[in-house]
Amino acid sequence: MNLSLKLNKYRFDYNGMIIHNNNQYYSKFYGVDNDKFQGGIDDKGLMIRQQNNDNLLIVNQLLTQFQLGKNTNFNAGLSYNITSGKEPDRKVNNLTQRTETDFVFTGGDGRQTRTFLNLDETDLNTKLEISHRLNSKDTDDKSSVLKLGYNGRQVDDKFSATLYNFRAISGLYDENVNLDIVYGKQNFIDGKLTFDTNRDQYSAQKNIHSGYADLTYLITPKLTVNMGASIDYVNLAVQYNVNEGGTTGKSTIKNTFVLPNASLKWDASEKNSFRLASSKTYTLPQAKEISPYIYIDVNFNSQGNKDLKYSENYNLDAKWDFYISKSELFTLTGFYKHIQNPIARVEEGGSGGYLTYKNISNVAKVLGAEIEVRKNILETELHHYDTKLALGFNASYIYSKLTLDVLNTPKKKHN
Repeated sequence: MNLSLKLNKYRFDYNGMIIHNNNQYYSKFYGVDNDKFQGGIDDKGLMIRQQNNDNLLIVNQLLTQFQLGKNTNFNAGLSYNITSGKEPDRKVNNLTQRTETDFVFTGGDGRQTRTFLNLDETDLNTKLEISHRLNSKDTDDKSSVLKLGYNGRQVDDKFSATLYNFRAISGLYDENVNLDIVYGKQNFIDGKLTFDTNRDQYSAQKNIHSGYADLTYLITPKLTVNMGASIDYVNLAVQYNVNEGGTTGKSTIKNTFVLPNASLKWDASEKNSFRLASSKTYTLPQAKEISPYIYIDVNFNSQGNKDLKYSENYNLDAKWDFYISKSELFTLTGFYKHIQNPIARVEEGGSGGYLTYKNISNVAKVLGAEIEVRKNILETELHHYDTKLALGFNASYIYSKLTLDVLNTPKKKHN
């Protein structure tokens, strides 16, 4: 939904959006697992997994524009977004094969489970900006502009997972066992269903306050320079009580970042444009990448790392745009990145064999090139309508260099 209101020198815009997505899965996996199905025929068994993912996104955005003077505007924005992700009643049942046709429910912790997961996030964003056009005689879009502003963001995450860990029920069953009967009311009344309950949870609060200044200056009608800087204060705190109470604590990232940026654009002709840009940015870990909660998927387990650090990125890129026509384009881009404390998902060594997140090196260097082509193949008029067949092509080459430095793993250079 989009609403706009204009009153003399003032303008108000509202944008709203709701997206709902639901996916349901039912799957059976038959195979060998010498740990899980130990004692079965050739360590064979059956895993039955039922899962429902229900996701909801609600976006609310309010934008305002105020004309303070002939060359000065004040812009303000506010957005409040809600995200909800649920896995209601995820069921996992493991059965060990005893004969060609008979199975038994596999005993042991985590073999027969029902799990209820819930993640709720609220995201409040604010923006205040004053822009002043320096060359007041210009009336087109190509004006020198000075901008001063503030960006704020407050994110609140709350995650909970309730686990019901059932003990194996005795008896022989075939591969088409009716789980609704096995885990039904009668077996519960008869005392055949026994289980333990555990609740894991973590919460994350992220606050970012940023002040910035930005100057776009026309040296000539075809040569434009842009320079600016922002100062970001970041406070990220993740509190967790997970893994059946075995892992509790709080992880905090608190820092002030000074982030300069500069770019130079040259419109050599109507068809050729060149751009050179440099900037400094940072990458914050997500809450799930910090919280040491273990998420169990079909073919992998994943766990956050409470000691994960942020990354700082130094970026340089050069770009050439060749406008073949108004709707056709050839672009060639070269880029370089210098990353301090790069973050990657890696497989943790040990018998558990799970994936986690690490600062895998002190420094990573990335060099690359990208080509993009948009070309019209056929243009014609059909029944008084213009029709067009277009071809798009994109290719990139990336070269990276770093020394892998992960705990309990020998250092290794990687290109």
